[in-house]
Amino acid sequence: MYKKIFFQTLFISISFILIHAGINSFSNIISLQDIILVHTILFALTFGGCALLIATSTFDPNKLGFAFLAVSTIKLLVSASLILILVKGFDKPKAIGIHFAAVYFLYIIFLSVFTLRLLSKK
Repeated sequence: MYKKIFFQTLFISISFILIHAGINSFSNIISLQDIILVHTILFALTFGGCALLIATSTFDPNKLGFAFLAVSTIKLLVSASLILILVKGFDKPKAIGIHFAAVYFLYIIFLSVFTLRLLSKK
């Protein structure tokens, strides 16, 4: 199950990268390297969240909703911290925060759909 969700998350992430790079090619505000960095971070957080949700559904499926709330909150805090580190510590452009936030919501939607699919199986 973990292998399947890894490849699903990877496929979604690659799709988001291609769409994001295509949209960014018109404005060229941040570099392709920054786009890949943003998506790599969010891919890792999303796959980790999905893995935790799968583990929760196998051990105690009644707590899956609470696990989603915990995962999404932790993901938000880690993402906000990483944006701050990228902008202040590595002197990335401030526009990376806007791009990070916009893409973050796409990954949260994917995580929400994944959680709903797990809930509908139980």
